[in-house]
Amino acid sequence: MKTKIYIMLTIVAIILSFLACGESEIKVGQIYNYDFTEGEEFNHIETIKHASIFIYLKVNYKRESTEYWKLPEETWHDKNGDCEDFCILFMYVLEKHLNIDTKLVTLYHKTDPKGHTMVYANGKFWEPSSNTYYNSIPSMWYINHFIPYPETIWMTYWYHRDVGMYY
Repeated sequence: MKTKIYIMLTIVAIILSFLACGESEIKVGQIYNYDFTEGEEFNHIETIKHASIFIYLKVNYKRESTEYWKLPEETWHDKNGDCEDFCILFMYVLEKHLNIDTKLVTLYHKTDPKGHTMVYANGKFWEPSSNTYYNSIPSMWYINHFIPYPETIWMTYWYHRDVGMYY
């Protein structure tokens, strides 16, 4: 019975959020399909490794005092970000320019309360903020979530801006 009530309340909340959105609001499909790089320098990237090197060289790592997931465009124009910002930009390049499916992998450290993110693509775990990849998750990390690119972009645009952290 509690599950049914929770589902009904969730559906009502979703409907109310759609009714509250004005015509100028961006819809989920528009967020997923947006492309800010027309005519930009991403067009010459041909491999995942090249994308990782390119982003690593063009964007500086900057630890944030509060958790804020940047859209790919924000990271690109700021030329800095932390691990999830690198990952979201990397996912964008792989999805939009190389047509490669990606997932954001949120992780917890086994002995330290900090979190981390990587990208899962083509059977490897990529860490674009350090230009490295792994065949499996390093033993110091626990996997928390695998989040597909469309959901990652949606969360980046809507969810984390009010809540702060997803994982």
